Amino acid sequence: MPLPRRLLAAASLLCLPAAALAVPAQAATSTSYTVVAGGLEGPRELSFSGTTAYVATSDDGQVRAWSGGTWTTLQSRLGGTQGVAMVNGDLLAAVGANQPDDSSAKQPPRGLSATVVKATTGGRTVVADPQRFELAHNPDGQTQFGKGGVPLDALSNPYYLIPDAHGYALLADAGANDILRLNSRHAVSLFATLPLITAGACKGAKNNDPKHVGCDPVPTGLTYGPDGALYVSALGGEVEGAVFKLDAMTGALLQTWTGFGEGLTGVAVGPDGTIYASELLHGAPQGDGPPPKGFDPSTVGRIVRVAADGTKTYAAVPMPAGLAWHDGQLWSTAWSVAGLLGVKSAGQLVTVPTSAFVSPAS
Repeated sequence: MPLPRRLLAAASLLCLPAAALAVPAQAATSTSYTVVAGGLEGPRELSFSGTTAYVATSDDGQVRAWSGGTWTTLQSRLGGTQGVAMVNGDLLAAVGANQPDDSSAKQPPRGLSATVVKATTGGRTVVADPQRFELAHNPDGQTQFGKGGVPLDALSNPYYLIPDAHGYALLADAGANDILRLNSRHAVSLFATLPLITAGACKGAKNNDPKHVGCDPVPTGLTYGPDGALYVSALGGEVEGAVFKLDAMTGALLQTWTGFGEGLTGVAVGPDGTIYASELLHGAPQGDGPPPKGFDPSTVGRIVRVAADGTKTYAAVPMPAGLAWHDGQLWSTAWSVAGLLGVKSAGQLVTVPTSAFVSPAS
């Protein structure tokens, strides 16, 4: 299932009047994070090149750069921009899939949907078509189409980009549930598929066909650790999430961490090997009804810190998505789905100190 649908379904549980949202002001400080900059529309991936922070903003289809205390718009009118990375001097953006009308069996027009684009002088050009690759190869082997040729899920939903330590770029495809490799000529090949998530609430979960039991491992974040391995965050719906450690050369699975909660949408690794993962929807009200009276949506979301011995501690950050370890500290996007609550320009770029992480009982 494509990531935006999952987020939309879960975020609908939070629908409150805009006045009910208390969005911290720019440069404000809480007990668990500091706001560096605000005014973003649905920030997703966060990446760095030098001292510049790049943020993909999904709600307005832009790529923004934060440098010297100022936002600069580098790309606009892309559609659902979800990933961004500077790769060998090329600014790449992952554009998510357009959502079909649920009342229609037809897929929406493609346009830039489900592509990777590169910024050019005065414009952009499509450099990869992951959906074409998925249709041709179907790496996870799941049934793609149901009766009448209707897609059972998103065929492709490009979500996260990073430079490839052994090539050009890697792409997390949250629709195809795989990680793709782009070479310097932008040819697409398979880097890795991920195992189905079968822990916790995902145990025995039905999928597209009887051969695949468990939650789809929807890849939402990529980063390299100090050990040179590739770490991948994956959500399994609004339930169990996982972090996978892969061999950065071959894509072979090396280790798995489970026990994460709702909406795992980003991963970072500190210089000591500590893992950080963002739970976008932790604490969201359950069920289809309205939230409880007096519910505060700023309590939704947290970042999980996983120590070397597996101990988990938590920092309260509202609706975090993209994560990055940069310049000795953890960075995150925040209020990443506030737009689904009817609140504009609420997205933020924040830093989170290690002292913010506490045990649940604290």
